[in-house]
Amino acid sequence: MKDQINLANTLAHHIRQTASALTPGQLAQPSACEGWQIQDVLSHLIGGAERQTDSMRRGRNGDSGPPPDFTPMDSSAMSAANAQRDIQRRQRLGPALITAFDTAYNALRQELDALGPNDWQTPCWHLRRGPIPASDYLELRIQELAIHDWDMRRGLENNPQLHPASIATLLEAAPKWLRMCFRPAEKLTAPQTYEFDLAPPHAATITVRVTGDTFDLPASTDAPDLPAPNNAPERWTICAEAPAFLLYIYGRITAQDALTANQFAITGNPAPLDHFQTRFRGV
Repeated sequence: MKDQINLANTLAHHIRQTASALTPGQLAQPSACEGWQIQDVLSHLIGGAERQTDSMRRGRNGDSGPPPDFTPMDSSAMSAANAQRDIQRRQRLGPALITAFDTAYNALRQELDALGPNDWQTPCWHLRRGPIPASDYLELRIQELAIHDWDMRRGLENNPQLHPASIATLLEAAPKWLRMCFRPAEKLTAPQTYEFDLAPPHAATITVRVTGDTFDLPASTDAPDLPAPNNAPERWTICAEAPAFLLYIYGRITAQDALTANQFAITGNPAPLDHFQTRFRGV
């Protein structure tokens, strides 16, 4: 957990250094998040750190329920409300945005440092997932920082890269992300299996098998395609480096983007890979 805390601090420091070097005009540039300026993404990260600090503090005091002002919403309404809140925070803070980022992440750092070895399974309230262990919350913070760092730099750079130190943690978190983002649909007549064959230094095979209304993540050696009467199962093998795979499952690049940039090599018709991103959509 010490390594994970250090990683979160490193990513936050990296974002702070990047943002503090930008002019007001650059901060107002569009990010990779639709409808958000770069400074809106920074505001979103401030709010995330503040909510996490509060949830962890309450969790350590035995309260893993929602905060008093929590109003249940469906996923789409929650996303819209969150986006509007983050834009309003940015407008309210104005030139104090960087100072607010420092304040939020210094408070989070202190809260993380206060957690002892026996505290990491403490349930803490999360807006979308309900009570989750403190260790999962830290993993989510790393995920948010790493992906939104890319989102911010995508508004400024032609070919931004995920922070190298974040790759291993993002790969470990990928199954949880896919489970959270899955959108069930009508049951398919035959299963569709996507096998992502990742290259060194993060060599791994990640198999996602979709039946339409459900999906599973079997180990590649245990992943025979399920039989389907009168219909042949469909299977694609996608060879990729880990950063391209992660940006793809997080919806930051399309399969065509990756193919054009020679980041994907695909066995089989690539067209159905577009279906993957309609079944797994971020929140």
